[in-house]
Amino acid sequence: MLTTPSAPAAVFTSGSNNAINVRWLPSFGATGYNVLRSTISGGGYAPIASNLPASTTSYEDTTAAVGTTYYYVVQAVNSAGTSGNSPQFYGSLLPSPMVNLAFGGTATASSCTQAKESPDHAFDLNPATKWFATAATGWLQYDFGANNTQVIKRYTISSADVPARDPRNWTLLGSLDGSRWRTLDSQSNQSFRNPLWQNTYNLSNTTRFRYYRLNITAANGATQVAISELGLWSDTGRTIPDGTCCLVNRYSNKLLTALNGGTANGTQLVQWTYDDGDEQKWTFTCLGNGQYKITGLASGRVMGVNGASTANGTKILLLEPTQTSNRRWTITPIGDGYFRITSAHSGKVADVEGSSTADGANLYQWAYGGVLNQHWFFTTAP
Repeated sequence: MLTTPSAPAAVFTSGSNNAINVRWLPSFGATGYNVLRSTISGGGYAPIASNLPASTTSYEDTTAAVGTTYYYVVQAVNSAGTSGNSPQFYGSLLPSPMVNLAFGGTATASSCTQAKESPDHAFDLNPATKWFATAATGWLQYDFGANNTQVIKRYTISSADVPARDPRNWTLLGSLDGSRWRTLDSQSNQSFRNPLWQNTYNLSNTTRFRYYRLNITAANGATQVAISELGLWSDTGRTIPDGTCCLVNRYSNKLLTALNGGTANGTQLVQWTYDDGDEQKWTFTCLGNGQYKITGLASGRVMGVNGASTANGTKILLLEPTQTSNRRWTITPIGDGYFRITSAHSGKVADVEGSSTADGANLYQWAYGGVLNQHWFFTTAP
């Protein structure tokens, strides 16, 4: 005699920048599963997915909102009925996606012990190196450079190798000229769980500054202070360094390519399987104000929207390298290492037509909807 299956014995969640992944243990005799969610612990559950196949023991919740904790339960289903709820498990999205903008600038400090522990080692993305000051107080500063101001919305500090040398009290300051400073954040009695541990601090800052300075007023017991990494994070501005790389679509895993290797003005841009040709290589150059020129290595022509149109479905082509806004792009992180590429003219993004995975599918602009064929990643690091 068929009986109603037992509820799954356990549920687990993990969050990314874009979704919460819900996983559960299979239930014997189940032919399907329901996933329910609440914003209240212990009740108020509503279904977000029903009759998922018995072979499925996970579900990606893409409707979760940033800043909300969700509580999940799962029910097992077969023709005899629906089980009770599984044990509850909670999850939330990671903080809004940002990238570390501290590249290409100049680091200075109040002091350092030796060249191999100089301030630039706090910005080399290598936790094995550090800035090591000669005193328990002092400042560490980053200059983004002339004509390059950034709105920093989050900063991170990574501890070095000796806990007593970790910073304890500090202020973060911003400046346009390196002389007049505004306080952006103050922290006291801070500690780090382990050596090489990263603490994260969110800011309400909306102002662009060229200079950012961490002014440390106490260490955690030692007579010197050290920091492994200081990260300066945002989702706008100069989000990737200048350089040449390939641009890969998240949905198809194929590369932005000039059709048939064409170099002429008006050549259609498409996606294509990797072939290591120069028609698949693009040079990104920041023009200021967070806008980039994207130049084909083979052609010397730039990625642009046909006819300066703002309409959905307008093709993206190789065009002459003028400074018009239909040939300038912003590069915005969307989490998990992916970016959206947005026309400065239309506010619409580079999209693969019809969510195709085929070689030769056209690139066009479309309003951003968060779908995977609008997500791109770089084969060399930003």
